[in-house]
Amino acid sequence: MPSSMRFFARQSTNPDNNCSVLWFALAPGEECKVDILFPPTLNVPFTSEDGILWGDGLPVAPLFVHLLLKVQAWEHHRTSPRADYQAREPVDVADIGELLEIGKRDVDFGLAQEEWGAWPSQFMAKVRNFVWVYPESRGAWKDVGLEFDMVIYKRGVAYEP
Repeated sequence: MPSSMRFFARQSTNPDNNCSVLWFALAPGEECKVDILFPPTLNVPFTSEDGILWGDGLPVAPLFVHLLLKVQAWEHHRTSPRADYQAREPVDVADIGELLEIGKRDVDFGLAQEEWGAWPSQFMAKVRNFVWVYPESRGAWKDVGLEFDMVIYKRGVAYEP
């Protein structure tokens, strides 16, 4: 089936939104929400044409962009005064773990330290915060090319480089 036939719209689950949300059918019973973002929406940095990936004639963000945006969402949900946002934190953490696992297997995902540094510093601060809260994730971040020079003590355990 052509990929264009696998896109569909669904009414937003947020009762405050009077809009439809774009979805994509990955496989029978498996679907994902599609976000269309234009820089600087959600702090997405501008990129050169060379930095854009294409899939089925559509521009697609690299996996590490999804990872950084998910970390940003995690922080936003975690620090929100809204209970419905706070309830999303465990899903965000699981998603981040899955994206890091995919990143370890994806040869195009691993970035040199300099490439991570090209991203706005607020993203790196959010990643550091994630590692502070979940120090067991530090090795997975290292596996995708991001290392930290910090010792973390959590629950009496030192997590060092």
